[in-house]
Amino acid sequence: TKLILLDSLLQEKKMTCVRCCVMLTLLAGQTGPLGSARLTTPELGKAQFTILPLPVIQTVPQHYRVERGGTAILECDIGNLGEMVKIWKNGTRVIYVGDIKIRNDPRISLNQNSIYIKGVDIWDSGWYSCEVENDIDHPIILKHNLQVLDPPQFVDFGTEQMLTSISGSTISLSCRADGQPSPNITWTKEDRRTEILGYGPELTLTNIGRLDHGRYKCSANNGVGNPVSKTVNLSVLYAPEIFPVKKKVHGKVGISVTVSCDIWSNPPSQVNWGKAGVNINTKPQNIQSESGSLLSSINVFLSNETYLGNYSCTAQNRFGAASDTVLVRGNPDVPEILSKVLSDGQSFYTLVWKSAPEQNVSMYKIMYRKLPDGSVVYAWDIVDYPVTTPYTEESHSYVIQDLEADSAYTINLKAENSYGWSDSLEDFLFFTRGKETRPQDSPVLVTDTAGTAANCQRYLLIYSILVLLYSLYLVN
Repeated sequence: TKLILLDSLLQEKKMTCVRCCVMLTLLAGQTGPLGSARLTTPELGKAQFTILPLPVIQTVPQHYRVERGGTAILECDIGNLGEMVKIWKNGTRVIYVGDIKIRNDPRISLNQNSIYIKGVDIWDSGWYSCEVENDIDHPIILKHNLQVLDPPQFVDFGTEQMLTSISGSTISLSCRADGQPSPNITWTKEDRRTEILGYGPELTLTNIGRLDHGRYKCSANNGVGNPVSKTVNLSVLYAPEIFPVKKKVHGKVGISVTVSCDIWSNPPSQVNWGKAGVNINTKPQNIQSESGSLLSSINVFLSNETYLGNYSCTAQNRFGAASDTVLVRGNPDVPEILSKVLSDGQSFYTLVWKSAPEQNVSMYKIMYRKLPDGSVVYAWDIVDYPVTTPYTEESHSYVIQDLEADSAYTINLKAENSYGWSDSLEDFLFFTRGKETRPQDSPVLVTDTAGTAANCQRYLLIYSILVLLYSLYLVN
């Protein structure tokens, strides 16, 4: 409790014992916890006590978050202030004493119980206090924390960067950003936008290759303003990689066929086509795709059967060379199945398929069996389906009878013409209906033997998923 003692208690030279006791009591601070004590002497020879209430802080401490350039308003409402003085500080630095401005900053002003700081900047962040010197040892203090928010911005370079590295090496992509609070940084790649490759100011790529070539996006976000991003273009130098568009192309004497391959290389490669080790003088047609590959094609007129066989596509740059082949043959392509996966009945299934008319198919071989169940492997049922009429665009169909209800079956189908048999269709899976099965359309699994290994893996994965779903269906 602060004691307020008038500088002139008595103007008389003599004091009574009562007055002496009052004075000693005041100086000893024994007025109790109710408030301040004030001694008044309205008349000489008479002393009176006035108990004043303590100041009360009516504002709770706050954590202010203000964007850079905005206005911070810090409030401090104190009740029962009386003749005491309110002091505003930033740390230990005094801003205001009462209404008197101490800190010479034109951005700061006082409005009743609040101070205003206009155009706040990062250095304005910190602790601000509002104090009342009510007691020498125990002043009344209210503290606010001001955090000035700053949107993210890059500090290392502009919005785009170009980097070049050789296949097989390790490289680090850099992206540094400032902001308040510190921004979170994420990395993505243009062709894999939904996949986050890493976090933080650096993304390290090891043993890089063709698939690492491209545009990388660095994004910085701290919840203030809008996220910012920039691009790092990584150019990977690598030897050619060749992928035939079709490994096997149907042809026959008297027609022209086109053989093609996709070539990936950086820098670009010199491309040559050949047959039986001899270069073909025909100039290839090369088309640069948007994905970055070079589509190289040649047209071959099959004037006689010597033009059938393997055609080689070769590409070379300063980092290496690659070659692959395309087989031109008269054998038909794998038939295309058009049937649904789910049968129309419980004991039969209608198989529908077609082949290109120019392949002159004379016979189809249909092989089917029930899907193996654990250690039980069922034998193939084989049906020869001759084509007795001139071939057209129309599809063929065959009804497979005497099937078990609510079961899974697999089909293998191939075609024959005067040049021989086609490759076999990878197992096509279908299901017979159960008693409660509702009619529905299902996707058709069709595999072209000219497809790449990646296609085979995809179909095998779909096959496995269907088997799993069927097993779960049987369990339920």
